[in-house]
Formats: sequence, structure tokens, C-alpha cells
Amino acid sequence: MLDSYSVVQTGDNTGMFIFQIPNKSSRTKLAKAMLVTRQSETEAMSGQSWVYRGPVKASG
Repeated sequence: MLDSYSVVQTGDNTGMFIFQIPNKSSRTKLAKAMLVTRQSETEAMSGQSWVYRGPVKASG
């Protein structure tokens, strides 16, 4: 389902996951699996979460 992933800490209490997924089918499966977990964790912490989905463009 995943080719690779990275976790980047962007602040004291913030971070970002970066996933490399082989195809759209795998991306959809991963998104659906993570949705339930992310929603329940966000509700438990009374927090917020955002999801950006799309290609990452290299700069330079």
C-alpha cells in the first residue's frame, strides 16, 4: 500500500506525514483507513486536523 513515508516535526506540537503511494487505488485505501483513526483522535483531543492531498511540486 505504501512505497515509503516520512514524519516531519514542524513545531513543538505539530508535524506532518509524507507518504509515497504507488497508485490512486492504494491512495484511496490508505485515505479511507486513516480517516476513521484521524477523526477519533481529533475528537478525543478536542483538536483540529487538516489533510492536503495532491502532488508535491519541487522548487528550484
